[in-house]
Amino acid sequence: MLGKWHLGYCKYEYTPNGRGFDHFYGYYLASEDHYTHTGGKYLDLREDLTPDWNQNGTYSTDLFGGKAVQYIQSHKGDKPMFMYLAFSNVHSPLQVPRKYMDIYPMMEKGRRMKLGMISALDDAVDTVVTAMKERGLWDNTILIFMSDNGAPLNDRFYGNNWPYRGGKGTLWEGGTRGVSFVHGNKLKNRGYVYNGLMHVVDWYPTIMSIANGEVKDGEMDGVDMWESITQNTSSPRSEFIYNINVQEYPGAALRMGDYKLIVGKVNNPAHWVPPPEANGTLGEPEYSQVHYDGLYLYNLDKDPTERNNIAKERPLKVKEMKERLDEYNKKLVPAFDPEDSTPDVADPKNFGGVWSSGWC
Repeated sequence: MLGKWHLGYCKYEYTPNGRGFDHFYGYYLASEDHYTHTGGKYLDLREDLTPDWNQNGTYSTDLFGGKAVQYIQSHKGDKPMFMYLAFSNVHSPLQVPRKYMDIYPMMEKGRRMKLGMISALDDAVDTVVTAMKERGLWDNTILIFMSDNGAPLNDRFYGNNWPYRGGKGTLWEGGTRGVSFVHGNKLKNRGYVYNGLMHVVDWYPTIMSIANGEVKDGEMDGVDMWESITQNTSSPRSEFIYNINVQEYPGAALRMGDYKLIVGKVNNPAHWVPPPEANGTLGEPEYSQVHYDGLYLYNLDKDPTERNNIAKERPLKVKEMKERLDEYNKKLVPAFDPEDSTPDVADPKNFGGVWSSGWC
């Protein structure tokens, strides 16, 4: 596993090595400086459990792409390999080598940096793919490229999710709808867009299916999507949960077929942001925060950009979906955030100036 972890690290069992990866090179936190590899003023970069102090000045995307190439070159071709490569681009802070900014001379500085980070990511992916081909592994490889969430919509990050509504940290489609693609020379069917319902938790059983692994029934929330994706058939999934807790931001939301229900305290931003290079040609989209008794219901097949709240017109559908949300809520367990409860114990000063596990 390479790059960003951000799935817990207060004790070894929560780290990538503790979760079952043979090797890890990357960082634990949500973000870090792309050159110093620090979170705050403390180092957050390691190879397995050993901090790496020698990469100050190396751009993170080049670093993780280069490390991936090393693993590929040393891989024994007679054994299967799974690589999870989580690049830090295009996450904040906005930093990129000048040569990538120069690709977009007509943009303002912030937008040039954002787009430059995407171009740097493109080059890193190309480097990894080239290494796979040179090593003779490409023809027997499945590549899955995916995003994790929509862009944040504030003036510091220069992103947009047009034409979708909202951004990162919200339950609107602009914050939650991700894109991905699957490539493999052994895929029989190609050149189409799969629009079936799928949730991120489905990737694990899907990848296990590709590798002929075994997943016990009832062991997880995800479902195997491989046959549906590769044959372009209907999805085995009919619903998924976005979030459960009605009482706290960003609220609760459920997808059921074509319908999406949002309940509770809705997070901003809740508007539509066109890309700045459109220069107003797309018009100024209407800002709408209209709700019916704290409810937002949309038919995403007819209204994918969430402009027409039909909660008032469809009370029976609202009732059905609220009852389903209530069923999910019965399984809700309290969140455990050890860093909030024991910040002094987690302080990197206790671990030689490195963000580390071993304090919970």
